[in-house]
Amino acid sequence: MRVAACGLVLAAATGFLLFSTRPLTYAENPAFLLKLGLIGLAMLNVAVVHTNPEWQVALTGGAVHGSLRASAAVSLLIWAAVVLAGRWIGFLQ
Repeated sequence: MRVAACGLVLAAATGFLLFSTRPLTYAENPAFLLKLGLIGLAMLNVAVVHTNPEWQVALTGGAVHGSLRASAAVSLLIWAAVVLAGRWIGFLQ
């Protein structure tokens, strides 16, 4: 969790620096707005996982419940979409 949180903070900091070069242009870019929305959705997925009682069971070495597996699959799809949306930012400027 700490590594993921540090990675997210570092990505957000560098993303903010890139955004600050042309904020008005990026604010109008549909791919950029999609990327922000997907990141928000990914953070919501993290909150759902952490409020799931099966999360604590899995952390203590218990069986991984199907709901956690589904959340993991959703997370992979969302983060892949974030990367694709990020790549499209340059194409839509």
